[in-house]
Amino acid sequence: MLNSALLKQTRELLNLFEINGKPAGDEMPDGQVEIAAAIAYKLNPRVACLAPTGYGKSEAISMGVILRAVQYREPFVIGSVKYGTSDIIMKKVIEHIFDHDYFIKQLEIDENQSLTELRRERNKSNVNFKQGGGIRIISLFGSEADVSKAIGEHAPNIVLDESPLLVPTKYLQLLKILEGTGDYNTTFLFELGNALNRNHFMQNVLFNDNYLKINISLEQAIAEGRLDQRSVDEKRGMPFFEQFYECKFPDEDTIDEKGYRQLLTVSEVESGIMGAIDPSNEHMKLGVDIGAGGDFNVYVIRQGQKAWIESSNRSNDTMTNVNEIERIIEKYTVTENNEKKRLLKPENVFIDDIGIGKGVTDRCKEKSINVSGITVGEVPTDKTKYKNIKAENYWLLRQWLKAGGKLLKRTEWQQLTWIKYKVSTDKVLQIEPKEDLKQRTGKSPDFAEALMLTFSTPSPEPNLRFL
Repeated sequence: MLNSALLKQTRELLNLFEINGKPAGDEMPDGQVEIAAAIAYKLNPRVACLAPTGYGKSEAISMGVILRAVQYREPFVIGSVKYGTSDIIMKKVIEHIFDHDYFIKQLEIDENQSLTELRRERNKSNVNFKQGGGIRIISLFGSEADVSKAIGEHAPNIVLDESPLLVPTKYLQLLKILEGTGDYNTTFLFELGNALNRNHFMQNVLFNDNYLKINISLEQAIAEGRLDQRSVDEKRGMPFFEQFYECKFPDEDTIDEKGYRQLLTVSEVESGIMGAIDPSNEHMKLGVDIGAGGDFNVYVIRQGQKAWIESSNRSNDTMTNVNEIERIIEKYTVTENNEKKRLLKPENVFIDDIGIGKGVTDRCKEKSINVSGITVGEVPTDKTKYKNIKAENYWLLRQWLKAGGKLLKRTEWQQLTWIKYKVSTDKVLQIEPKEDLKQRTGKSPDFAEALMLTFSTPSPEPNLRFL
């Protein structure tokens, strides 16, 4: 933490900026002031900042970078591993440059561009100042990007957003660029991010004595009014809540060398196993995973808080699987008040619509059984949290089981412990590719996949045959 004198001095300096029309230094809590001060004064050549999502790091960083770049005529590079997040900081930079005439007068404006146009611009990649110094953004998003080409040869001051998402090879390239611009004490690296992976960022923010460490806890963020307790509580159970909000790095034994962690533990799966499950007259959902190359075709039914494996086979014949779907729909038809009630509606039959599964979906629809074909690689309902439908469905499965979901006892449910997930460079949850899982386990997770499919969204198409 800053001592009281430096805290007061920094607030006075930050009052050159505005937040909601008020002096920024008076509006910002101690944590934000400390972030800005670390950059503006270069309190240490290396800084690692860990804070909950939504705390306001970008606001503080933008002010700190402006102050340092203008006052000391230094060039700054703002880089991000996640696509588009460095743009957020740059938008804040442009916004706050216009808070005070002092900064506006320092701006170097293209002769074809007015101040008004710059102020409105939302995709500006760099700003320069008349007496030297400047700020530019770069993206390190994508596995093939060359760090040296993206950053350039001369970058003595780097702000690295989403640092824990940067792979080791790129991180080493970045350090080499800093080494090439001066000695350790004349270069500056400010790293920020969430507690997502056990890599260089965790080491720097927790253990590296060469780093100034700024650790903003969830409790501090709430006490400072940066986060609302009710809003935070609402997000508990969401993917990576502990990492994004509680700032807890994953345990060493829960994450593998590729950054993946287990979706469900053995004890979590076993706690949901039941010796007997009785179907009720509630509506059902059927997940159908059509296998290939000798894998199983699996039919799993989920009804409320219980699920069971209805059947499985290894037939390569499309009609055999279509007939099985028809049989299951008919099986779960009951009579109420002399009328038939289908507990399993065709739109609640979810078929893996990739490869040979598409043939089963198409044949069902030709027979006016309008099942829901699911391509699990497509866009999920909530694309801000999940890479695709598969990732979203598996997380819903996890929440369902942990909330008391029950599975009819079968040894095949052990496949649920094979599923792994991690945060992608898009900062969303992704599931380990099936090809990698099969290489790791030697088998396809057909039964787990069928249960996962029951968490899909039904097709809006009407079912002509089963109305």
